[in-house]
Amino acid sequence: MIKVYKFGGAILNNTYGFQQLAKIISKDNNENKIIIVISAFAKTTANLEKTAVLAEHGDIANALNMLNSIFEYHINLANELKLNSNILKIYNEFLEQEKEKLQHLIQGVYITQVLTPRTKDMILCFGELIASKFISLFLINENIKNICFNISDVLVADNNFGNANPNIKYTQEKFSQFFLPVLNDNNCIVTQGFIASTITGEAATMGMESSNLSAAIIAGILKADEFVIWTDVEGIRDRDPKLFKETNCLANINYDFAEVLALYGVKLIYHKMITYLRLFNLSVKICSGLKLDGEFTTISSSSNNSCCDDNYKILIYRENLYQIYKPINNNHNIVTEEVKSYFINNIQNQISITPNKISVITDVLDTQLKNTLILNNYQIIENVNGFIGINLNINDIVNNNKTEKYKIEEVFSDYDRNSNISKYYFLKNDNFDINNIFE
Repeated sequence: MIKVYKFGGAILNNTYGFQQLAKIISKDNNENKIIIVISAFAKTTANLEKTAVLAEHGDIANALNMLNSIFEYHINLANELKLNSNILKIYNEFLEQEKEKLQHLIQGVYITQVLTPRTKDMILCFGELIASKFISLFLINENIKNICFNISDVLVADNNFGNANPNIKYTQEKFSQFFLPVLNDNNCIVTQGFIASTITGEAATMGMESSNLSAAIIAGILKADEFVIWTDVEGIRDRDPKLFKETNCLANINYDFAEVLALYGVKLIYHKMITYLRLFNLSVKICSGLKLDGEFTTISSSSNNSCCDDNYKILIYRENLYQIYKPINNNHNIVTEEVKSYFINNIQNQISITPNKISVITDVLDTQLKNTLILNNYQIIENVNGFIGINLNINDIVNNNKTEKYKIEEVFSDYDRNSNISKYYFLKNDNFDINNIFE
């Protein structure tokens, strides 16, 4: 059997998480072919980006200091896990080589004062590369034989750097030529998510949080018998378990419902992944790597649960949103189709436009659009927190007596644009106890 396992940073951030990874792999390694897809550790990708931006702005000293801290984190992690001296030496030598390459790139950005998307992708790729090498050596330290494979040698994408689109035709050809022979000779392969290369061999990344997408493509091309995303929670929950004491698992959902959940902010699902689940008619399980016998969610084509199935009532918490509106005489102007079209065309990830007002809640707002809105007398409130309710009536969230206290604002209930969602609400998160929202 071929199994594709994706492990993210949510698990691999402490000793216990690494022990669980070894436990999962050692259980299956003897009888199966296992491909392990790894994300960058902790905040490595974000810190690499900050390093590059510092260099672009001429602050080379702080850029190099941040780069040093990234590598120190990985060295400290290796020491914490007590890798044997030989393996530790191999990893330290590897890190020195990778650090030298990165320093060269950062110095180039500093000299030119230009950070192009192409160069940025070259820099960001290092997070996955040093993490996957770490996992490969850690497993060897645990007596689990494996080989570390650079997925960008076979996963081909276009040159839309930062958000590259996979080229499945070329990727399938590369897999047949270069990946399958390695898989035939090895029971366990450690590789990377997020990264790819163009047809001409340039480094490319496929969008932030796209490691699940990489894993889905690998599983689909290999016709994997099992595809599992290992995370720190027991499947997709109806409420964020970090905020609510009691939550329920969404045991089985179909592609359509998963796509809606991804669109509205469920972090366990990367929306582009669903496209490739459909393409390969692939199912995926989302399981807790910290509780192996716990509940889990299966996303598949055969699930009967869809967006219009109100058996699942879901509350999605969203942070750091923007609210955009245009006040006229202390009131919101009446929205027109022209204005709706403008926002829809300019803000791809908008949460909502109110039915009767110019008011937008969005999680993306670039500087150029922000400046344009301000010049046109729009008001922008930043760092807004709130909730999206799917298949929820307002009375399911709070009773009427609490409405004024919690300052609830119904923003959206539009059956034309999202016909499969029965209700949609936005709640301003002013100062209230999240655990008391539900009665």
